Amino acid sequence: MQYRFSGLLFFIRQVFVLGLLSFFFIGIIRASTDRHFIQDTLNPLRLKAGISALGVGYSGSTIGLYKSWYAPYHTGDFHFYNDWGEWKNIDKAGHIFSAYFQAELLYRGARWVGLKKSQASIYSGGIALLFMSTIEVMDGFSDGWGFSLPDMGANLLGVGLFVGQEYVWEEQFFRMKWSASPSKVEPYYAIGNKGTSIPLDIRRQMLFGKTLSERLLKDYNGTHVWLSCSMPKAITETGYWPEWLTLALGVGAGNLYGGYENSWVKDGERFVLPKTQFPRYTSIYLSPDINWLKVPAKNNWLKSVFVLLNVFKLPAPTVEYRTTGTWVWHWVLF
Repeated sequence: MQYRFSGLLFFIRQVFVLGLLSFFFIGIIRASTDRHFIQDTLNPLRLKAGISALGVGYSGSTIGLYKSWYAPYHTGDFHFYNDWGEWKNIDKAGHIFSAYFQAELLYRGARWVGLKKSQASIYSGGIALLFMSTIEVMDGFSDGWGFSLPDMGANLLGVGLFVGQEYVWEEQFFRMKWSASPSKVEPYYAIGNKGTSIPLDIRRQMLFGKTLSERLLKDYNGTHVWLSCSMPKAITETGYWPEWLTLALGVGAGNLYGGYENSWVKDGERFVLPKTQFPRYTSIYLSPDINWLKVPAKNNWLKSVFVLLNVFKLPAPTVEYRTTGTWVWHWVLF
Protein backbone atom coordinates (compact mmCIF):
# COMPACT_ATOMS: atom_id res chain seq x y z
CA MET A 1 0.00 0.00 0.00
CA GLN A 2 1.22 3.49 -0.87
CA TYR A 3 1.81 5.94 1.95
CA ARG A 4 -0.59 8.87 2.24
CA PHE A 5 -1.83 11.27 4.91
CA SER A 6 -5.50 10.78 4.12
CA GLY A 7 -6.96 12.50 7.18
CA LEU A 8 -5.23 15.87 7.33
CA LEU A 9 -4.38 16.37 3.67
CA PHE A 10 -7.94 15.47 2.80
CA PHE A 11 -9.06 18.11 5.26
CA ILE A 12 -6.83 20.74 3.69
CA ARG A 13 -7.72 19.93 0.10
CA GLN A 14 -11.40 19.19 0.54
CA VAL A 15 -12.56 21.51 3.30
CA PHE A 16 -10.91 24.70 2.17
CA VAL A 17 -11.36 24.09 -1.55
CA LEU A 18 -14.93 22.85 -1.37
CA GLY A 19 -16.19 24.51 1.77
CA LEU A 20 -14.75 28.00 1.57
CA LEU A 21 -15.04 28.21 -2.21
CA SER A 22 -18.61 26.93 -2.15
CA PHE A 23 -19.83 29.57 0.26
CA PHE A 24 -17.85 32.58 -0.86
CA PHE A 25 -15.32 32.52 1.93
CA ILE A 26 -15.92 34.65 4.98
CA GLY A 27 -18.80 36.65 3.48
CA ILE A 28 -21.27 33.80 3.77
CA ILE A 29 -19.97 32.93 7.22
CA ARG A 30 -20.72 36.53 8.13
CA ALA A 31 -24.18 36.17 6.66
CA SER A 32 -24.80 33.04 8.68
CA THR A 33 -24.02 34.90 11.92
CA ASP A 34 -26.38 37.77 11.16
CA ARG A 35 -30.06 37.09 11.72
CA HIS A 36 -30.95 39.58 8.99
CA PHE A 37 -29.22 37.36 6.44
CA ILE A 38 -30.72 34.06 7.63
CA GLN A 39 -34.03 33.09 6.06
CA ASP A 40 -36.48 30.28 6.70
CA THR A 41 -37.92 30.79 3.23
CA LEU A 42 -36.00 29.44 0.26
CA ASN A 43 -34.29 32.18 -1.75
CA PRO A 44 -34.13 31.08 -5.42
CA LEU A 45 -31.19 33.33 -6.31
CA ARG A 46 -29.15 32.21 -3.35
CA LEU A 47 -30.06 28.60 -4.04
CA LYS A 48 -28.79 28.85 -7.63
CA ALA A 49 -25.60 30.55 -6.47
CA GLY A 50 -25.03 27.91 -3.80
CA ILE A 51 -25.64 24.97 -6.16
CA SER A 52 -23.36 26.52 -8.79
CA ALA A 53 -20.58 27.09 -6.28
CA LEU A 54 -20.92 23.56 -4.94
CA GLY A 55 -20.84 22.10 -8.43
CA VAL A 56 -17.74 24.02 -9.44
CA GLY A 57 -15.97 23.35 -6.15
CA TYR A 58 -16.82 19.66 -6.06
CA SER A 59 -15.96 18.90 -9.68
CA GLY A 60 -12.81 21.02 -9.62
CA SER A 61 -11.42 19.52 -6.43
CA THR A 62 -12.32 15.98 -7.50
CA ILE A 63 -10.47 16.38 -10.79
CA GLY A 64 -7.52 17.93 -8.97
CA LEU A 65 -7.43 15.11 -6.43
CA TYR A 66 -7.55 12.49 -9.16
CA LYS A 67 -4.72 14.03 -11.16
CA SER A 68 -2.47 14.64 -8.16
CA TRP A 69 -3.09 11.42 -6.20
CA TYR A 70 -4.49 8.71 -8.45
CA ALA A 71 -3.37 9.30 -12.02
CA PRO A 72 0.23 8.09 -11.37
CA TYR A 73 -1.07 4.71 -10.14
CA HIS A 74 -2.90 1.88 -11.85
CA THR A 75 -6.62 1.42 -11.38
CA GLY A 76 -8.47 -1.87 -11.21
CA ASP A 77 -11.54 -3.52 -9.79
CA PHE A 78 -13.17 -2.02 -6.75
CA HIS A 79 -11.69 -3.49 -3.58
CA PHE A 80 -11.53 -2.91 0.18
CA TYR A 81 -8.55 -2.22 2.43
CA ASN A 82 -8.59 -2.47 6.22
CA ASP A 83 -6.26 0.18 7.61
CA TRP A 84 -7.55 0.03 11.18
CA GLY A 85 -4.69 0.63 13.60
CA GLU A 86 -2.50 2.45 11.09
CA TRP A 87 -0.87 5.55 12.63
CA LYS A 88 -2.58 4.66 15.89
CA ASN A 89 -5.84 5.71 14.16
CA ILE A 90 -4.97 9.39 14.43
CA ASP A 91 -5.93 9.65 10.76
CA LYS A 92 -9.38 8.33 11.72
CA ALA A 93 -9.70 11.12 14.25
CA GLY A 94 -8.76 13.49 11.42
CA HIS A 95 -11.59 12.08 9.32
CA ILE A 96 -14.08 12.66 12.15
CA PHE A 97 -12.90 16.24 12.51
CA SER A 98 -12.94 16.90 8.75
CA ALA A 99 -16.45 15.50 8.31
CA TYR A 100 -17.76 17.47 11.28
CA PHE A 101 -16.28 20.75 10.06
CA GLN A 102 -17.52 20.29 6.50
CA ALA A 103 -21.03 19.55 7.77
CA GLU A 104 -21.01 22.72 9.88
CA LEU A 105 -19.73 24.90 7.05
CA LEU A 106 -22.30 23.46 4.64
CA TYR A 107 -25.03 23.96 7.25
CA ARG A 108 -24.22 27.67 7.42
CA GLY A 109 -24.47 27.88 3.65
CA ALA A 110 -27.78 26.02 3.68
CA ARG A 111 -29.22 28.43 6.22
CA TRP A 112 -28.08 31.36 4.07
CA VAL A 113 -29.86 29.78 1.09
CA GLY A 114 -33.07 29.72 3.12
CA LEU A 115 -33.46 26.13 4.28
CA LYS A 116 -35.06 25.59 7.66
CA LYS A 117 -32.85 24.30 10.46
CA SER A 118 -34.00 20.68 10.23
CA GLN A 119 -33.64 20.67 6.44
CA ALA A 120 -30.27 22.40 6.56
CA SER A 121 -28.86 19.88 9.02
CA ILE A 122 -29.93 16.90 6.90
CA TYR A 123 -28.80 18.32 3.56
CA SER A 124 -25.49 19.57 4.94
CA GLY A 125 -24.80 16.16 6.42
CA GLY A 126 -25.61 14.40 3.17
CA ILE A 127 -23.45 16.70 1.05
CA ALA A 128 -20.56 16.52 3.52
CA LEU A 129 -20.75 12.74 3.41
CA LEU A 130 -20.71 12.89 -0.40
CA PHE A 131 -17.56 14.99 -0.31
CA MET A 132 -15.87 12.65 2.16
CA SER A 133 -17.00 9.50 0.36
CA THR A 134 -15.63 10.57 -3.00
CA ILE A 135 -12.03 9.98 -2.02
CA GLU A 136 -12.93 6.63 -0.44
CA VAL A 137 -14.54 5.44 -3.67
CA MET A 138 -11.54 6.56 -5.72
CA ASP A 139 -9.35 4.71 -3.22
CA GLY A 140 -11.42 1.61 -3.89
CA PHE A 141 -10.50 1.58 -7.57
CA SER A 142 -6.83 2.40 -7.02
CA ASP A 143 -4.20 -0.33 -6.82
CA GLY A 144 -2.27 1.87 -4.41
CA TRP A 145 -5.01 1.86 -1.77
CA GLY A 146 -8.52 0.52 -1.27
CA PHE A 147 -11.93 1.48 0.10
CA SER A 148 -11.44 1.83 3.85
CA LEU A 149 -14.44 0.90 5.98
CA PRO A 150 -12.76 2.40 9.10
CA ASP A 151 -12.30 5.70 7.24
CA MET A 152 -15.90 5.61 6.10
CA GLY A 153 -17.05 4.87 9.63
CA ALA A 154 -15.09 7.88 10.88
CA ASN A 155 -16.69 10.05 8.20
CA LEU A 156 -20.14 8.91 9.31
CA LEU A 157 -19.30 9.56 12.94
CA GLY A 158 -18.15 13.11 12.22
CA VAL A 159 -21.20 13.96 10.13
CA GLY A 160 -23.50 12.26 12.63
CA LEU A 161 -22.01 14.22 15.52
CA PHE A 162 -22.90 17.52 13.89
CA VAL A 163 -26.24 16.57 12.33
CA GLY A 164 -27.47 14.74 15.42
CA GLN A 165 -26.84 17.65 17.74
CA GLU A 166 -28.25 20.20 15.33
CA TYR A 167 -31.34 18.12 14.64
CA VAL A 168 -32.09 17.32 18.29
CA TRP A 169 -30.81 20.35 20.22
CA GLU A 170 -30.27 22.97 17.49
CA GLU A 171 -26.95 23.63 19.23
CA GLN A 172 -23.47 22.10 19.29
CA PHE A 173 -22.59 21.11 22.85
CA PHE A 174 -19.75 18.90 21.59
CA ARG A 175 -17.47 20.39 18.96
CA MET A 176 -14.60 18.78 17.05
CA LYS A 177 -11.39 20.83 16.94
CA TRP A 178 -7.82 20.45 15.70
CA SER A 179 -4.38 21.61 16.75
CA ALA A 180 -0.79 20.73 15.87
CA SER A 181 2.72 21.42 17.04
CA PRO A 182 6.12 20.36 15.69
CA SER A 183 7.24 17.05 17.19
CA LYS A 184 10.74 16.62 18.55
CA VAL A 185 13.20 14.06 17.22
CA GLU A 186 15.97 12.61 19.34
CA PRO A 187 19.53 12.79 17.92
CA TYR A 188 19.43 9.09 17.12
CA TYR A 189 21.01 7.04 14.32
CA ALA A 190 19.06 4.07 12.98
CA ILE A 191 21.20 1.04 12.05
CA GLY A 192 20.22 -1.01 9.00
CA ASN A 193 20.61 -4.76 8.56
CA LYS A 194 23.62 -4.08 6.33
CA GLY A 195 25.34 -1.86 8.87
CA THR A 196 24.43 1.52 7.40
CA SER A 197 23.49 4.23 9.91
CA ILE A 198 21.24 7.18 9.11
CA PRO A 199 19.91 10.00 11.35
CA LEU A 200 16.33 9.49 12.50
CA ASP A 201 15.59 12.98 11.19
CA ILE A 202 16.09 11.61 7.66
CA ARG A 203 13.23 9.20 8.25
CA ARG A 204 11.08 12.04 9.56
CA GLN A 205 11.79 14.08 6.44
CA MET A 206 10.86 11.10 4.26
CA LEU A 207 7.49 10.85 5.97
CA PHE A 208 6.57 14.31 7.12
CA GLY A 209 8.50 16.73 4.91
CA LYS A 210 11.27 19.21 5.58
CA THR A 211 9.45 22.48 6.19
CA LEU A 212 7.51 23.51 9.27
CA SER A 213 4.26 23.86 7.32
CA GLU A 214 4.59 20.33 5.93
CA ARG A 215 5.23 18.86 9.35
CA LEU A 216 2.34 20.68 10.95
CA LEU A 217 0.02 19.11 8.39
CA LYS A 218 1.58 15.68 7.95
CA ASP A 219 3.23 14.69 11.23
CA TYR A 220 0.84 12.52 13.24
CA ASN A 221 3.25 12.77 16.18
CA GLY A 222 2.31 16.43 16.54
CA THR A 223 -1.36 16.20 15.58
CA HIS A 224 -4.07 16.61 18.23
CA VAL A 225 -7.78 16.10 17.57
CA TRP A 226 -10.16 17.38 20.23
CA LEU A 227 -13.73 17.08 21.41
CA SER A 228 -14.54 20.40 23.08
CA CYS A 229 -17.41 19.96 25.53
CA SER A 230 -19.65 22.76 26.78
CA MET A 231 -20.79 22.68 30.38
CA PRO A 232 -24.45 21.92 31.18
CA LYS A 233 -26.70 24.95 31.58
CA ALA A 234 -27.22 23.99 35.22
CA ILE A 235 -23.56 24.92 35.77
CA THR A 236 -23.27 27.97 33.50
CA GLU A 237 -26.49 29.52 34.80
CA THR A 238 -25.00 29.71 38.28
CA GLY A 239 -22.76 32.53 37.05
CA TYR A 240 -19.58 30.88 38.31
CA TRP A 241 -18.72 29.19 35.02
CA PRO A 242 -18.67 31.33 31.83
CA GLU A 243 -20.76 29.87 29.02
CA TRP A 244 -17.84 30.22 26.60
CA LEU A 245 -15.41 28.20 28.76
CA THR A 246 -15.30 24.51 27.83
CA LEU A 247 -13.30 21.39 28.62
CA ALA A 248 -11.60 19.61 25.75
CA LEU A 249 -10.70 15.94 25.56
CA GLY A 250 -8.01 15.27 22.97
CA VAL A 251 -6.18 12.39 21.34
CA GLY A 252 -2.70 12.20 19.84
CA ALA A 253 0.19 9.80 19.42
CA GLY A 254 3.96 9.63 19.62
CA ASN A 255 6.99 7.77 18.30
CA LEU A 256 5.27 6.99 15.00
CA TYR A 257 7.80 6.45 12.21
CA GLY A 258 5.71 4.05 10.17
CA GLY A 259 2.06 3.17 9.66
CA TYR A 260 2.01 0.03 11.82
CA GLU A 261 5.56 -0.32 13.08
CA ASN A 262 8.76 1.70 13.24
CA SER A 263 10.55 -0.06 10.42
CA TRP A 264 11.23 0.86 6.81
CA VAL A 265 13.33 -0.04 3.78
CA LYS A 266 15.69 2.45 2.16
CA ASP A 267 17.88 1.56 -0.83
CA GLY A 268 17.26 -2.13 -0.24
CA GLU A 269 18.26 -2.01 3.43
CA ARG A 270 15.84 -2.54 6.32
CA PHE A 271 15.90 -0.25 9.34
CA VAL A 272 14.12 -0.99 12.63
CA LEU A 273 13.84 1.28 15.68
CA PRO A 274 14.12 -0.48 19.07
CA LYS A 275 10.74 -0.70 20.81
CA THR A 276 12.27 -0.07 24.22
CA GLN A 277 13.67 3.29 23.14
CA PHE A 278 10.84 4.27 20.76
CA PRO A 279 7.62 2.75 22.12
CA ARG A 280 4.64 3.69 19.99
CA TYR A 281 1.92 5.20 22.18
CA THR A 282 -1.43 6.96 22.17
CA SER A 283 -1.93 10.16 24.16
CA ILE A 284 -5.09 11.35 25.89
CA TYR A 285 -5.29 15.06 26.72
CA LEU A 286 -7.47 17.17 29.01
CA SER A 287 -7.39 20.95 28.65
CA PRO A 288 -9.57 24.07 28.94
CA ASP A 289 -10.86 25.60 25.72
CA ILE A 290 -13.09 28.38 24.40
CA ASN A 291 -16.29 28.14 22.43
CA TRP A 292 -15.84 31.35 20.47
CA LEU A 293 -19.46 31.33 19.35
CA LYS A 294 -20.45 31.97 22.96
CA VAL A 295 -18.12 34.94 23.37
CA PRO A 296 -20.26 38.14 23.32
CA ALA A 297 -19.75 40.09 20.09
CA LYS A 298 -21.96 42.54 18.22
CA ASN A 299 -19.89 43.02 15.08
CA ASN A 300 -20.77 40.41 12.45
CA TRP A 301 -17.29 40.41 10.92
CA LEU A 302 -15.84 39.68 14.35
CA LYS A 303 -18.38 36.87 14.69
CA SER A 304 -17.08 35.49 11.40
CA VAL A 305 -13.55 35.48 12.77
CA PHE A 306 -14.85 33.63 15.82
CA VAL A 307 -16.45 31.03 13.55
CA LEU A 308 -13.09 30.33 11.95
CA LEU A 309 -11.25 30.37 15.29
CA ASN A 310 -13.66 27.76 16.57
CA VAL A 311 -12.10 25.22 14.22
CA PHE A 312 -8.89 25.21 16.25
CA LYS A 313 -8.19 24.23 19.84
CA LEU A 314 -6.94 27.11 21.97
CA PRO A 315 -3.32 26.66 23.15
CA ALA A 316 -3.65 26.14 26.89
CA PRO A 317 -2.30 24.22 29.89
CA THR A 318 -2.84 20.51 29.32
CA VAL A 319 -2.45 17.26 31.17
CA GLU A 320 -1.43 14.30 29.01
CA TYR A 321 -1.65 10.57 29.70
CA ARG A 322 0.38 8.23 27.52
CA THR A 323 -0.45 4.56 27.08
CA THR A 324 3.14 3.82 28.11
CA GLY A 325 1.85 4.57 31.62
CA THR A 326 3.33 8.05 32.01
CA TRP A 327 1.76 11.43 32.77
CA VAL A 328 3.03 14.68 31.24
CA TRP A 329 2.16 18.26 32.15
CA HIS A 330 2.24 20.95 29.45
CA TRP A 331 2.13 24.57 30.53
CA VAL A 332 0.91 25.35 27.01
CA LEU A 333 0.08 22.74 24.37
CA PHE A 334 -0.50 23.94 20.83
